[in-house]
Amino acid sequence: LKGHVTFPGWLSQKEVAKELATSDVLLLTSDFEGMPIAMMEALAMGCGFAGTRVSGIEDMELQHDAASCLRVFDVGDIDAAATAVADVARLPHDTRRKAARAIAEAEFAMEVCLKRYFDAIDRVPVPVGSVPKVAMPLSAWVHSRLLAVLRSLKMRMAK
Repeated sequence: LKGHVTFPGWLSQKEVAKELATSDVLLLTSDFEGMPIAMMEALAMGCGFAGTRVSGIEDMELQHDAASCLRVFDVGDIDAAATAVADVARLPHDTRRKAARAIAEAEFAMEVCLKRYFDAIDRVPVPVGSVPKVAMPLSAWVHSRLLAVLRSLKMRMAK
């Protein structure tokens, strides 16, 4: 595998983007997930993807362009993982990259996520009558305000 597979270890965000932009396939062997950021980043960079059949990942195999850029395999199935990586790597480079980007844009673009968020909020029933007030202890309120001020200062200093 030497020369074909890398295990770079911890990378900064810039280094991750560079790695994914020049990689053919990202292999993710999680036992469980929600919606893996690594998968989202890989697809957004046009990188092919092979991952375990867990929540979030398995949903992507139903996407229109999935056959052109990703494969899913059962947790613990090493042979299937190797086959998945090989299958994705054999896909034509340009086809794989376009399909990965198409899935990322269709599923993870900011406007798509915001629309889904606002649609979900619109489906929450509006309470009828008065809404009971929730008392917050003074110490919790002070703690919350201090954290907000510190975050604001941190953001200003970062600029």
